[in-house]
Amino acid sequence: LELRLRNKDGYEALCDAILSAVGDEIVLLTKVVPVLKEVIDIPDDMNAVAEQGNKEAKERLKYGFLQFFRVISSHFDHLVIVLDDLQWTDAMSIELLDGIIGDKDIRTMFIGIYRSNEVDEAHYLSKTIRDLHAAKEKGGFEVTEISVGNLDVSVCEEILISLLSVDPSPASSRLAEICHKRTDGNVFHLLSYLTMLQEENLLQFHLGMFKWTWNCDRIEEETAASSNVVDLILAKIAKQPQEMKYFLQLVSCLGSSFEKDVVLCALPQMRDSTACECDMNELEDEVDELISLAIHERFLESQSDLRFCWVHDSIQ
Repeated sequence: LELRLRNKDGYEALCDAILSAVGDEIVLLTKVVPVLKEVIDIPDDMNAVAEQGNKEAKERLKYGFLQFFRVISSHFDHLVIVLDDLQWTDAMSIELLDGIIGDKDIRTMFIGIYRSNEVDEAHYLSKTIRDLHAAKEKGGFEVTEISVGNLDVSVCEEILISLLSVDPSPASSRLAEICHKRTDGNVFHLLSYLTMLQEENLLQFHLGMFKWTWNCDRIEEETAASSNVVDLILAKIAKQPQEMKYFLQLVSCLGSSFEKDVVLCALPQMRDSTACECDMNELEDEVDELISLAIHERFLESQSDLRFCWVHDSIQ
């Protein structure tokens, strides 16, 4: 999308190269990666041919991805692909990733992120990492593993000092200790906790003194009922209107990300039969409003105009 804005000719040449290299399998790719529909115009005849193809779907998909990445890596000098939450990956995805990394025509850097406490020795990912280490010399690539743990109290205080633009002090140290106790040093939970403190007026920007102020005794007292930030998220959801609760329950069943069209189809089914007969324009307006509110409350974030995902899986 950025290339389309900066260099229209280069963008069109890249799209033509992708269509030429991937062929009819581009339709399969758009089913797995819907956002491709927004950047590549697929001829109608490709749709027809792809639906009638006799190749085994798995091999066609793997071939399409390999061709796609070969073209992409040849058009960009420094291509970095970041894959998050690899602890949830399946065997086919791992097989595809292994094929891309082992393909010498694909020049790219992969950054894979996963939770080590959710990946044991029998996991697909563990075997792949072992295989990559064993094959790296012959394959001509490097494998680097970096372990990242939760933040300690001192780092939490550094973040607070930076965010709040304050100098180190006993007050900032105590606030950091409280935040660390509630969040266990989890970065996402730390930021969520600070947001909650601000929303509850426990962390305020004083216009007269032109600085952030807080009362640690009051924070400890008013958040004592919640042992961690997950409890606070649950409390935040409980305060939402009933319609928002129904909406969040629905989209939590749709996976880590979902499309608005799916919500439009599913939401009426959660209601009585008369609601199913509602006007589609009214329903779409209602869904747009619910999505906007969920984004504002930091339950969801937008991936594209029609696709959304959870800010964090703990909310889901």
